[in-house]
Amino acid sequence: TFSIIILELVNFDSLMTSFGDKKIYGLIKRYMGEIKTLSGNAGEVYHYQKDGQMVFFYPQIDYDGTALFCFDLLGMINGKTWEIDEKIVPMDMLIGFANSGKGKIEGDSILRAAEEVLEKQKR
Repeated sequence: TFSIIILELVNFDSLMTSFGDKKIYGLIKRYMGEIKTLSGNAGEVYHYQKDGQMVFFYPQIDYDGTALFCFDLLGMINGKTWEIDEKIVPMDMLIGFANSGKGKIEGDSILRAAEEVLEKQKR
């Protein structure tokens, strides 16, 4: 089994306006490193569709493990002080995830399922 976790930095546009692309992408790179560390280097983080979106591919994890990982991920986001030029940067993050389960599932289907969870949070 594997999981797909989509993360969206909700305030991406305002952060870009305040700090510029080089600094924000540097912050996102640090953040992506923290995600990998939290997973025990078990997964891979990639840029997703929109500028403020990332996707995390996490192999060998079940649905319950994914849910717990996402809970820990939110704790890490909210428990850490993110800074640029000694200014605190709020990381307003939405998370959507889906797990392949024991059956066969196509990549597009699991991505759509994770996207649906993400979109529900926007309503």
